[in-house]
Amino acid sequence: MNRWFRVAGGISMNLCFGSAYTFSIFLAPLQREFGWSRAQVSLAFTISIACIALGVLVGGRWHDRQGPAPVAITGAVLFSVGIFLARYTHTLWWLYACYGVLVGFASGVGYVCPLAVGMKWFPEKRGLVTGLMVMGYGAGSALIAPLAGLLLHLYGWRDTFSILGLGFLVVTTAGSFFLRNPPEGWQ
Repeated sequence: MNRWFRVAGGISMNLCFGSAYTFSIFLAPLQREFGWSRAQVSLAFTISIACIALGVLVGGRWHDRQGPAPVAITGAVLFSVGIFLARYTHTLWWLYACYGVLVGFASGVGYVCPLAVGMKWFPEKRGLVTGLMVMGYGAGSALIAPLAGLLLHLYGWRDTFSILGLGFLVVTTAGSFFLRNPPEGWQ
C-alpha cells in the first residue's frame, strides 16, 4: 500500500476528532431545551479540552507499547459513541460524561496515532506530514460546523448528534485501518 494512504487515513480521522471544537453550535439548543445557563452548557466543552490533554498522554504511551491499531480503533469507536450518546442528554452530568469526558478523552487518544504513524512512514518529510495531520484536526471544526449547523436546522440537536456519531464511526474506523507502523528498519 502506498504510504500516502496512511496520511489520508490519518487526516480523515483527525477531521472527525477536530470536530469536537464545534460544540458551540449546540449551546443555544441545549440552553433552550433545558433552561441551563451558557456557563453550565459550556462546561462540557471545558471538560472535553481537559480530557483531550489526558487522552493524548494516555494514547501516546499506549501507542508506544502496542502500536497504532488498538489505539486508533479505540479512539475512533469511543469518540463516535460519545457523540452519539450525547443525543440522550437530559441532565448536565450526562452531557459532561458523554461530550466532556468520552468525546474529549477519545479525541486525544485517537489524535496521537496519525501523527506518530505519519512521522514513521515519512522520516524525510516529518514536518510536512505533521502539518497535514494537524491541519486535518484544525480543519475538522471548519468543515463540520457548517454541516452540523445544517443538520441542527433540519433535524434538531438530538438527531444531529446521532447522524454525526454514526458518520464519524464510519470515517474514523475506516481511517484507523490505514494506520500501521512501517516494517522494522524502514527508511
